[in-house]
Amino acid sequence: MKLDLRDREHEKIGAYAERIAVIKELRGVVDENALLKITKGDKNILDRIIYFIDNDPDCDDLDIAEKILDETE
Repeated sequence: MKLDLRDREHEKIGAYAERIAVIKELRGVVDENALLKITKGDKNILDRIIYFIDNDPDCDDLDIAEKILDETE
């Protein structure tokens, strides 16, 4: 049971990390609305991801994903 919960948590983190990588790659190339559509994201979460990208450059995609999940849960 605990392993199943941990696995689901890792899946969530991985999904967010993939989304963050796409945002990093496309930010500045496409506008915010396009980023939201491409990542099937939420405006508030996109804003938080961009905040962490801009203000905490030492964080990698997984670190940012964990921070976002901590804030949303």
